[in-house]
Amino acid sequence: MKPLSPPNSPALGQRASPEELLRQSQLVLEHPCSAVFGNIPLPMLVVNNTRQIVYANARMLDSLKQESLDGLLGQRPGELLHCLFSVEHADGCGVSEYCRGCGALRAMCTGLAGQASRALTSVLSRGEGLNTKDLMIDCSHLGIGDEHFALLFIEDVTWRREERDMERMFFHDMLNLAGGIKGLIDIVAVDVQPNLRNEAKLMREGYQLLLDELALQAELKAACNGELQPEVIRVPVLELLRNVAGLYQVHPSGRGKQLRVASGTLPETIRTDPRIFTRVLGNLVKNALEAAPDGSEVVLGCRSDEGGTWFYVENEGAVSQRVRDALFTPDMESSESGGRGLGLRSVKLFVEKYLGGRVAFDGRNDGRVEFSVWLPKAPDESHLPLDSQGFEDSLGV
Repeated sequence: MKPLSPPNSPALGQRASPEELLRQSQLVLEHPCSAVFGNIPLPMLVVNNTRQIVYANARMLDSLKQESLDGLLGQRPGELLHCLFSVEHADGCGVSEYCRGCGALRAMCTGLAGQASRALTSVLSRGEGLNTKDLMIDCSHLGIGDEHFALLFIEDVTWRREERDMERMFFHDMLNLAGGIKGLIDIVAVDVQPNLRNEAKLMREGYQLLLDELALQAELKAACNGELQPEVIRVPVLELLRNVAGLYQVHPSGRGKQLRVASGTLPETIRTDPRIFTRVLGNLVKNALEAAPDGSEVVLGCRSDEGGTWFYVENEGAVSQRVRDALFTPDMESSESGGRGLGLRSVKLFVEKYLGGRVAFDGRNDGRVEFSVWLPKAPDESHLPLDSQGFEDSLGV
């Protein structure tokens, strides 16, 4: 591991004298960039090579309710922010054993060494209770003559973690509640009166749709936040296609339409995350069923090429040029698309970001449209964990 101290810098605990701090503060104020610093809309500090504050811009002073630099001069960032660990050692911020993993400390040392860096760090402080702030630190080098300084741009991103935690709790609680209600619906539907069996069937189907949408939203949130963890295993292709077809043959959107798995030569297996890829194919099948006219056929199949495998869903219909231009983008979410934009965006996100593949659309001349997903034969699995669980276990069946 590289040392935290930048080259030719004082030890982490050493501090500059009050006279030296005043001289360095004046040096920064007289620098041509100081006029720009004052107009930057993010809180900003300049620290010297002992990581002591020698400048703070107007936004930083406003956020701290300070009228001038006098109360900040010579402090280190952790001391300014009342970090719990800044008092763990007599030499202050950045010296205790707890500070060795501090992202802000590493960012400052990197900046003082002449390189730009970014770090997300959590600051524990004690006020009325124990508080945690998540700060995004952007740090870059400032050289004035032979002296080295670091520019720190500090953004409070605590709200992102809090929002993410609230979303997780919401989906967790809603899925648990919805699952319990579905169990009650299943029990009641068994003994329902004959004249209400059709309504009971519709109620069960509608509630399953609600569960599916909740699960989709939870997975989309995880994917957008970069928190989705794929589990790659070897998946039997024919079984995968039949499972997806089986799920949607009884789906409300499939009423009055036929869904079949195309015959032909199929690869025996592929390597993918079956949970994610089932969701991908399911979205394409659901969209096709919703778009297809009554009495028509939707076909689910796959074909191989030299580099991988194409999985496709085709249906009868046409797609306007306006919708084609907006496919897989936020602009797709319109009344003309029938509300299918979110599903297509999730397909693109899951396939390209997590499965190493790509998506395609083909508006054919025979009155049919085809959406397809390509997966490589040998995906780059450096970012994907490998799981040896069986296909059925991964799907939860």
